[in-house]
Amino acid sequence: TALGATFGGGNAFGTTSVTQGLLNGYYDFDLGAFKPYLTGGIGVAHVDFDNHCIILAAPTAGLPAGDVVAMSDDDIGFAFQVGLGTSYALTENLDLEIGYRYTGITGVDLGAVDGTSTDVELSYHSVLAGVRYSF
Repeated sequence: TALGATFGGGNAFGTTSVTQGLLNGYYDFDLGAFKPYLTGGIGVAHVDFDNHCIILAAPTAGLPAGDVVAMSDDDIGFAFQVGLGTSYALTENLDLEIGYRYTGITGVDLGAVDGTSTDVELSYHSVLAGVRYSF
C-alpha cells in the first residue's frame, strides 16, 4: 500500500543493526617512531531493519492512525572498508594508534510489508584510537 508518507523525522522509528566480517590488509610506512598506514578490506555484512515504523496522524490508505510497521526484514550484502592512520612507538612492542575508517555496504535488498523492494546502501565513518602490541 502506498502510504504517501515520508519516513523521516520524529514520525519514523525502528532499529537497524549491522554485523560484518571483513578481511583487511595494512601497509605501514616505517618513519621511525611514527608509522603512518593505509588499510583496506572486503567482506560481508548482515543488515537487519527491525520494525521500521511510521506514525500516521490520520487513517491513510485503509490503515488506522498510529504506528504502522513499514519494513522489518534483513539481508546480507557486500562490505568494504578503506582507511588511514598513524601509530607512535612508546616501546619496542607497544604503540599508540589513531586512525580513520570509511565503511560501505551495498547489495542489500529489503522488502517492505506492502511487497515492494528497496535496495539499501549504508555507509559510515569511524575514528579509532587504541594501543597496538607487536609480538
